[in-house]
Amino acid sequence: METPLQQTILPKAPLGQKSPYPKHYDRSLLFPVERDSQRKAMNFPDLVFHGYDLWHADEVLWRNLKGKPVRAYGCFVAPANSKNLLESKSVKLYLNSVNHERFVSMEDLALMIGRDLSAISESKIHVFLAHKSFQQSDLSIFADYRCLDDIDVEISHYHRTPELLSVDFTANVVDKVASHVFKSHCLCTGQPDMGSIFVEYQGPKIDDAGLLQYLVSYAEHAGFSENCIEQIFVDILERAKPEKLTIHGLFTTRGGIRVNPYRSTHELLFDRARIFNQ
Repeated sequence: METPLQQTILPKAPLGQKSPYPKHYDRSLLFPVERDSQRKAMNFPDLVFHGYDLWHADEVLWRNLKGKPVRAYGCFVAPANSKNLLESKSVKLYLNSVNHERFVSMEDLALMIGRDLSAISESKIHVFLAHKSFQQSDLSIFADYRCLDDIDVEISHYHRTPELLSVDFTANVVDKVASHVFKSHCLCTGQPDMGSIFVEYQGPKIDDAGLLQYLVSYAEHAGFSENCIEQIFVDILERAKPEKLTIHGLFTTRGGIRVNPYRSTHELLFDRARIFNQ
């Protein structure tokens, strides 16, 4: 039986479908998914999501004017308040559609991709292309997060269970914690999505063991990475009532694309230099 969230995905969505390799540029391959309908399906309260989705594309290939193949790595920054998110397979197919096309320069290609993604998402998408990989530049930026994964706890819930979150409202803290054993499942294909979750908050103390158990409870949960990060954000916001909260998901690559969503109670400045080596 489909969940309300799964029902938001139209049957014509390319993810999970057999798709031919595109032979020419085709912007119509891009498939939008309305954020508002997904948030309503998850029964989210009426709140403003600050943050952005960081898309990494490892397989951007085109031809120069002499027909010589050129390869680059792409980064797309989509605001969390855009009308639509972009279905990941449709982005891969779209990027494949430029494989046989000729462009004057990498900058011209970036402008075209930015125009097309912005039109589909109905929001400004910033596109960066570079000839070397957009790796997480310096994982030392995460060094001040305490890892929860070594906590010795019994795990018995593998479907999202926000009741596992335990909060001490007598203690006010500033804390940064992380877990690298997060797993959920793609909303369309059911295939596993794995990654790291980073939680930064100021407010009542969240029990470490309960937070780890809660994150592990997503093991059989179906949702896009953006859905999961927003659900974690809302669950912690409602149960712990922090003054400030930022959730960041760092997911592994699937199909040459990885999506890293950021959600926060406050505006986040996208700092290109801080996050990437270029």
